[in-house]
Amino acid sequence: METKIPHTRHKLEEGHEPKRYYEVKLPHASAPFVRVKTLPNVFVPTETSLLLIEACSKLMTKPGKTLDLGCGCGITGLVLSRLGFCSGPVYASDISAEAVRLTLENAKTQGIECIARVG
Repeated sequence: METKIPHTRHKLEEGHEPKRYYEVKLPHASAPFVRVKTLPNVFVPTETSLLLIEACSKLMTKPGKTLDLGCGCGITGLVLSRLGFCSGPVYASDISAEAVRLTLENAKTQGIECIARVG
């Protein structure tokens, strides 16, 4: 299963306290495939995140257990789960408690089961 994930966008929303989002779109899609909230003190996905997702989608031949180590906002594990590469929950870990909370929030918003720990 080969999947290209070429398009991302950062968006600031208006309001008293701006929220930041990171969106991943699939080719020819009008709506985001996955949209996650980001925070200033949590690692924001980069092109490297997309390269990792693309590499995993090329190398993984069947669904399996997935650990998003250094999860930040959880984008890698959540996209891989949405693409069908995770059997069971996404496992996630980060040294930042704020990142772990954000990953769990993003997973809940996406309807993806996630078990995340600080460490």
